[in-house]
Amino acid sequence: METTESLARERFNTVNYWGRYSLSDLQKSIRSRGMGRTHELISSLKFTNNSLGDGDSTANFEFNYYGKFADMQVGRGRKLEDLKSNREVDRAIGQKRKNTKWLSKSLYTNIAALKQIMQEKYAEDAGQIIREGITNHINLSM
Repeated sequence: METTESLARERFNTVNYWGRYSLSDLQKSIRSRGMGRTHELISSLKFTNNSLGDGDSTANFEFNYYGKFADMQVGRGRKLEDLKSNREVDRAIGQKRKNTKWLSKSLYTNIAALKQIMQEKYAEDAGQIIREGITNHINLSM
């Protein structure tokens, strides 16, 4: 019979594996979009998984803050309110930053996958606990 601690450790290890995979996926996403010529954004990516002691854990991704701006398609250039003519505004709007959804698309896809994996793990754990409980009850009753 698996203990609650071993089930929690298994879930913790699953999140660790997922986090390492997601981290490499984010790095690939940055490279495939031609971002990070200085490699500062890639080297700033970090994943930590901390156990809360009650069988749960927190998964955290860290990276340089400026990486969010590329993902949100902002930055690079002057502010619209600083432009003097309508022609300058039209040119600035026409030269929007390229879509570089390195964070949102990759991370939220991986979060959806983790959600599915954890649902299956919790369901398996619950089924195992019920099976073992029924087996113990039957053995004791006979």
